[in-house]
Amino acid sequence: IKSTTTTKKQLDNYGESLKFVNRLMTAKFGAESRRVPAHMPHFLDTVVIEEMMELWSKEFDSTASHPIRSPRDMQYAFAYYYFYMNRRINYDFDEIFDTRLDTNGDGEIDLNELRTLIMMLHGGVMEQKDYLIFRENTF
Repeated sequence: IKSTTTTKKQLDNYGESLKFVNRLMTAKFGAESRRVPAHMPHFLDTVVIEEMMELWSKEFDSTASHPIRSPRDMQYAFAYYYFYMNRRINYDFDEIFDTRLDTNGDGEIDLNELRTLIMMLHGGVMEQKDYLIFRENTF
């Protein structure tokens, strides 16, 4: 493929736009090593997209306003990926306790509810032997 000035400029604009989004991420979440996500399909959460687009609405509007890549474009997958990983979610522990843990409504966590909590924290089913060890050391 023959290289042209336009192609080189577009590639430079892409690299510059990644740097631009990285600076936005650093300003919001702090410095870290960020890599470009693979060029592949991505599952997107519309709530997260709305949060991200609200935070950087001017930048997204600017990106949408011109047909050719610019150094100050928002790189969508890059921005989404790091926004998703770094955003803070405010949890209401009382609501989680009432709706997901205290299934019998007695205001306390019994052994069955403790097992549910452990599974939530563990990320899935826990081996019976591990649960028994935890229970013995807790009670």
